Amino acid sequence: MDALQLTAEHRRRIRAFAPIYRSVMNEDADEQTCLDLLIERGFRSVLGDFLKSADQATLIESIQQLAGRDPEFVGRYMADMLGLGNDINRQENKQPRIGFSG
Repeated sequence: MDALQLTAEHRRRIRAFAPIYRSVMNEDADEQTCLDLLIERGFRSVLGDFLKSADQATLIESIQQLAGRDPEFVGRYMADMLGLGNDINRQENKQPRIGFSG
């Protein structure tokens, strides 16, 4: 694979992000760490924009098509998410007992 070329403007933005990272994480980051984070967050943001604009039927169809391509992955992912949802529901349903209740 050919190496990607970063322009001077790309490098400027990566360096400009470093102080933000330092303020939030309380540690310094090199340019590679900043670039990795910016790419990951950018990818997630663009993906989120696309998914937000899709209707529910399209999202369901997309997951079903993905399951057709990789059923093991989707099966594990759905099991994990359902388990996480159950854990969250259990935590939300825990009511502190006040007074002399049972």
